[in-house]
Amino acid sequence: MRITQRSIGGAMRHIELGRRTAMGAVGLGLGAVLAPQAFAQTQRPTDLTEPMAPGVAGGRVIVIGAGVSGLAAAQRLRSAGMDVLVLEARDRIGGRVFTQTHWQGPAIDLGASWIHGAGPANPIAKLARQMGARLTPTSEERAGVYSGDGGELGAAEQRWLESIRAQIRAAIAQGGRARRDRSLKALVYSALDYDRRAAVEQRMIDYVLNSSY
Repeated sequence: MRITQRSIGGAMRHIELGRRTAMGAVGLGLGAVLAPQAFAQTQRPTDLTEPMAPGVAGGRVIVIGAGVSGLAAAQRLRSAGMDVLVLEARDRIGGRVFTQTHWQGPAIDLGASWIHGAGPANPIAKLARQMGARLTPTSEERAGVYSGDGGELGAAEQRWLESIRAQIRAAIAQGGRARRDRSLKALVYSALDYDRRAAVEQRMIDYVLNSSY
């Protein structure tokens, strides 16, 4: 499988990947992939190991994007005998899965970290197990929240955070009724008067938006 990356300046770089390498390179080789236990499955997911329809072997296919979906599609097409070219605009593969290892110590996920609903029917969980990744169940009820200085939030700060969370929920509900087309961030920033807030409140607003929506 060949992945072509094109920079803004127009230069192109080709990466040759084998079938296991392509899927392992998206970050599933982490020391721990966090997996909440109880999320309902709303539909039957696609099994990445299912054979493709007959008669597709021998063709040529271009897959746009080297994220998890693009690499999974390329893997299935390659296994069916297709000649696959994956096009990726960034200087890395993985899409939203981005594991940073540019320092000593443990790797840090700057993108996807959780597999929601990591049961036997979940194709991503199945893929993680095939790659030998260690799955660690997590519980939102037992999660700790820390401030920017590294200290865990106390009871008063937790109540403050819950107040911010409630304000955001109310702003989203009101914005939905207004039927105005704008981003969630713009909606919440405007409704909560973000620019006039103290820095600690701004961090709380950003935390809720980035962790809950």
